Amino acid sequence: MASFEQKVLPNGWTLNVSDHVEVFSTGAIDQALALLKEWRGIYPKGDTLVGRDYGSPSLIVRLDCVVDPEEKLHLFEVEERPCGIGVAKVLVPQFESRLSEMLGMWPEFRWVSSPHRITDDALALGEGLSLEQAFRHAGALLVRSRPEDRDYHPLEHRAISSVRHEGDKHYGERMNLWRRIEWLTDPSEQAGGYVSPPLDRSCVLRPLRGTRCNMVAVYLHDAAKEAPLYGVKRNERLSPGEVESRLRRSGPAFAQPLIMPTRRDALGARNMIYRMFFGLNTRSGEFEPMGGMWMARESLLVHGQNDAVVGALVFDG
Repeated sequence: MASFEQKVLPNGWTLNVSDHVEVFSTGAIDQALALLKEWRGIYPKGDTLVGRDYGSPSLIVRLDCVVDPEEKLHLFEVEERPCGIGVAKVLVPQFESRLSEMLGMWPEFRWVSSPHRITDDALALGEGLSLEQAFRHAGALLVRSRPEDRDYHPLEHRAISSVRHEGDKHYGERMNLWRRIEWLTDPSEQAGGYVSPPLDRSCVLRPLRGTRCNMVAVYLHDAAKEAPLYGVKRNERLSPGEVESRLRRSGPAFAQPLIMPTRRDALGARNMIYRMFFGLNTRSGEFEPMGGMWMARESLLVHGQNDAVVGALVFDG
C-alpha cells in the first residue's frame, strides 16, 4: 500500500501527498497531442493575446483522463485555464523544469484573480495583481475570473488563456466526447414530457459551461447493479426522476458516457485519474507535455477535495 502524508505548502494549503509515482506513456502522449490538435481548432479563442498571436485558446492546458491497460487514453475533459500549476511546481520536479523552459519562451505575464476564484498561482508565478493593478499593468495577463465577472472582461485582449469563454463545454460535442440532452415538453406523455435523446447508458451529466466539478453528477442506468460494483454512494448519483428535474430546472446539459477511473492496489479503494499539463511551445507552435499529478478519492467524482490524495505524474523524455 502506498503511503501518503499531509504536507503544508508555502501558501498554507494542506495536501495528502503520496510517494507513489505514475508514468504517462509515450503512446498516451501521442494520443493526447492528437486530441489537443483537434480541440485547439474548435475551442473559442475570444479576443485574447494567445488567440491572436499564437492561434491557441491557451498557453497551458490540462488533460484530465485515464489510460487503460491497453494504453488507450480516455478523456474526461480539457481544462483550458487549469488550476494546480503551483501545486504541480512544488510537488513534481519534472513539471517545475518544463514550466521554467516554457516561461523562458512565453511572453512575460502576471496573474490576477477574481475573489470568486481560489488559486495556487503564487506558488509558481509570483505575487498576483489586484484588479486595479491589472488595469494599470501594460503586459500580458493570466486572468482567473468567472465569465459572469464582467469587470474582468476588458482584460481579455491581453490574456494568455480564456476569460469570457472559460469552461465552455461545447467542444466535447463536436469531438464526440458527449452529447446534448434536454427536457422536451409533451402533454401526451404521462410525465408531461421526456428526456431527449433518452439516457440508455450510464453517464456523467455536465453543464453546457462550468468549472471545478460544479453541476457535474453521475447517472447509473442500472443503479441496483452498478452502484455496488463501482462503490457509488447515493448522494453521488442522480435517479431518472432527478435527471428530469434537473433538466426542467436548469435547461439542457451534456451527457458523457461513464468513464471509470483507474484502480491501483497501492491506493486501496480510491479511484484515480491523471491530470497532465501541456504547454504551448511558441517557437514550434505545438503543445508539449510538462508532467502533472495523479489524483485519487473514494468517489467517482475525482477532484480537489480535502480527502483527495495526489502524487507525481511523469513522462519519459
